[in-house]
Amino acid sequence: MSKIDRFYTPEAISKAMIKAAGMIEARIIADFAAGDGSLLLPASKKWDNSIFYANDICTNSLRSVKDSIDNCICTNVDFLDNEQIYNDLALKNIMGRCDLILLNPPYSYIGQFYAKINETLKISRPKSLAFIMNAIPFLSSKGKIIALMPEGAIKGERSKDTIKFIEENCCLKILDSFGSGAFKKCSARTVIISISHEKTKARYSKSYKSRFPIIRGNTSMFKIGKHDDNKIKIVHSTSLTKNGIVLSEKNGIKISYTVAAPTVLIQRVGKIQKHKVAMYTGENKISLSDCVFAIDVPSVEDGNRIVNYIHGNFDLFLQEYTGTCAQFITIERLHNFLSKIPHL
Repeated sequence: MSKIDRFYTPEAISKAMIKAAGMIEARIIADFAAGDGSLLLPASKKWDNSIFYANDICTNSLRSVKDSIDNCICTNVDFLDNEQIYNDLALKNIMGRCDLILLNPPYSYIGQFYAKINETLKISRPKSLAFIMNAIPFLSSKGKIIALMPEGAIKGERSKDTIKFIEENCCLKILDSFGSGAFKKCSARTVIISISHEKTKARYSKSYKSRFPIIRGNTSMFKIGKHDDNKIKIVHSTSLTKNGIVLSEKNGIKISYTVAAPTVLIQRVGKIQKHKVAMYTGENKISLSDCVFAIDVPSVEDGNRIVNYIHGNFDLFLQEYTGTCAQFITIERLHNFLSKIPHL
């Protein structure tokens, strides 16, 4: 595997993934991109009577995992090569038997990869989703996959057919999200997902879309400086203060879109407070950081009704923010909440 794809799971995220797995009975636990064992090691402490399977393309990494975990079986298979997977005797032995699969797959979008769904069906996917698709056949009937994925692989246009396939055949949930600084030397925004065979639909599987467009910011604050040439000011979550909206000293860069008043600004991720839901009526167009949503409203009156409704039902609004680490709200959950506002 290329060094560009070797970003081992930080300890805080590993703990969040193990916690997300819950108190399940896991007789067989696997990681098909085991790396240095940053997921299997904490799992072996929680499930000390389980059998562990570690797969990685790097034999040096496997030796380290083997030395650190008792009752661990290691396989040296390219998990993007379906022929290797289905011809490996150790892996064939746990097909359909894994109670817990932990994954932090490689994130590179270079190239196209094929995931084998059954003997007759293959679909091409980004690398990280190919890992997921290849892992699903290993799940037991009550098993689950807990995976750390690049956000774009779950929500991006290129992945929508694969995500649709997974949702039609499994239960897919987004459990948590992490900003661009979660990994050293890697700027990808990531999410923790779970996949299982349970029949229960995810909480927001049915969407009641509101009539107002919702825009998510795409500018990472750590990538910009105080003196960038672009004159468009950026709104970050810290811009939403008790004294009103204070535009950042920094300017947005590589602006793909701007937002004009009137618009409702909402903090997307982090501890939400009432003043983090505010109406923008300024004369200048603004850009948004990746921690802020904008609700495009046709009038100041509509915007104020949204702000007043959220403030007046703030305890209910807080329930839309989920996550085991940083709390966050999705566009779908925000749409669902807005659809409840009477006569809007």
